[in-house]
Amino acid sequence: MRHEMAILVAATEAQQRRAFENSTVERLLALDADFEMWAHDNQLPPKGEGWRTWLMMAGRGFGKTRAGAEWIFRIAEGKPGARVALVGGTIADARAVMVEGVSGLLAVARRHGRNLKWEPSLGRLRWPNGSQAQLFSGDNPNGLRGPEHDFAWCDELAKWRQPHEAWMNLQMGLRRGVRPRALVTTTPKPLALLKLIKDEPWTVSTSGRTDENVNLDERFVDQVAAVIDDRTAAGDQCQRAKKGRVAIDPDHMPIVSETPRPAIALERSTPISARALGAGAPLRNGALRLAALNTR
Repeated sequence: MRHEMAILVAATEAQQRRAFENSTVERLLALDADFEMWAHDNQLPPKGEGWRTWLMMAGRGFGKTRAGAEWIFRIAEGKPGARVALVGGTIADARAVMVEGVSGLLAVARRHGRNLKWEPSLGRLRWPNGSQAQLFSGDNPNGLRGPEHDFAWCDELAKWRQPHEAWMNLQMGLRRGVRPRALVTTTPKPLALLKLIKDEPWTVSTSGRTDENVNLDERFVDQVAAVIDDRTAAGDQCQRAKKGRVAIDPDHMPIVSETPRPAIALERSTPISARALGAGAPLRNGALRLAALNTR
């Protein structure tokens, strides 16, 4: 498989397209499951042994959820009996994104041909080898008192209602095993706790932008950029108004549509599916690009 990827990276765009068009669905799914082959560097775990916290701060659509699910899945698979904490903003968020989401642990397990036992009433995910992942929430720090864990995945920490208390309680319980570690996946925000985590000597930070995810439809990236530009323009006008330099003109304020945006695409790397046949696009920086796939 790795030899095939090396050939694809070196091939022309036309050769890449032909290779995808002539591939079977099973082969494309196998390629998608081998995440390390096509993920970009900032989606992969840090190298070396000295880190305790991996802080991934990146824009929406970067592929944080897929990266987190892949990391946890491989750890639980490779360390029988491991105990993992999955901490989301709420239990509902953790369940919907980290476990049941399109890039969550159940989806990643299926790509690898594994059947995990999901017990939603208990908020617990079990591996055949005895490893377990338990759901916790950032709005209930006391829930993290007591349990011990080998590893933790904290999603969207910047959205937690009680981030400092929840993080500190998690750290007290992150003492099981020889090398306990935590991954934090979050959008960047001016949060004191994020700065504290980033400045710790045992933290390795990675970052990225939405447009770095080569699996996203370019039209989606353009739409996100336009929304950000609109919000930036509105913010600038408000700041100028606060300083007394200009009055806010409601006729020229950016309009925020009430129409739901395609949020399902925000937190994932587009998976290869049967619909992907013939949709191959150039490989860039060693990553597989499947542009404009219809995954609805």
